[in-house]
Amino acid sequence: MSDITVLLPELQDKTALSPHDLIIWEQFMQRLLEHEHDHVRIITDPFYRDEAVRKFSAIKQLTIFYDRQADPNALIKDSVEAETARIGHDLVLTIKQQNDE
Repeated sequence: MSDITVLLPELQDKTALSPHDLIIWEQFMQRLLEHEHDHVRIITDPFYRDEAVRKFSAIKQLTIFYDRQADPNALIKDSVEAETARIGHDLVLTIKQQNDE
């Protein structure tokens, strides 16, 4: 699990606002905080971690393009990295779509 920090704006001088504008600011900040909390909730949903583990565990076969001059271990490593990157990228796109909604 990762630590997530959300940075929010803060007024340096609240006395520069009228009482009415200060209320509007505080209402805006409350809605912004709720909005950002929703993003955090989405990206920390255990579903995505479980889905990544499921997809990584489902890798049973990889196609490795033979290069007689390449190190076989490097070919395997590159192939595994490419497949796991593809899975990760797909999950990031899914999370992004959820955030956009």
